[in-house]
Amino acid sequence: MLIRLLQRVSDIRLVQEVNPEAVPPLGFAESKGSDGTDKVFFKNHLTMYVKGGVWLKMNEVAAADV
Repeated sequence: MLIRLLQRVSDIRLVQEVNPEAVPPLGFAESKGSDGTDKVFFKNHLTMYVKGGVWLKMNEVAAADV
C-alpha cells in the first residue's frame, strides 16, 4: 500500500505549523542525540512515535504521468 501511495504523489512536504508540539525543543540540535537536521521530535514508549503525529501535504501526480 505504501509503495502504491508513493507512486501516486509527486511531492511530500512536512507541515510543522499544524503540530507545534512535534517540533524539537530549543537547544536540541546541539545535543548528543541530534545531527542538527531534526524536523520532528521523536518520543518512545513501546514503539517510537512523533508526539501529535506527523502532518504532511502531498501533491497527486497528474493523470497523464501515471
